[in-house]
Amino acid sequence: MIEGPDGPEPTEDGAARAEALGIDMAALSRGRRRLCRGCLDWSERRLHLAGALGAALWTQAEARGWARRDRAGRVVRFAPDGEAELHAALGLARV
Repeated sequence: MIEGPDGPEPTEDGAARAEALGIDMAALSRGRRRLCRGCLDWSERRLHLAGALGAALWTQAEARGWARRDRAGRVVRFAPDGEAELHAALGLARV
């Protein structure tokens, strides 16, 4: 992510990686919802990606079996290798 004139936006590499996951970046950019924004996780006190791109990444992670939402609340649980696969697909270092 880089800081653009209207807030955070994906880098060229980040957009290409999202496209490789099946996310139509052009369609997301044309939508009414803001493409990217940071959202503070109240429990972790860390920012996470929100907006149309964050939702699209969640949809892909869930569809690929990398993660699922816990039925009892807002907790997201990753499959044993799901977090590593998501990081690899996005070219991110594991935290």
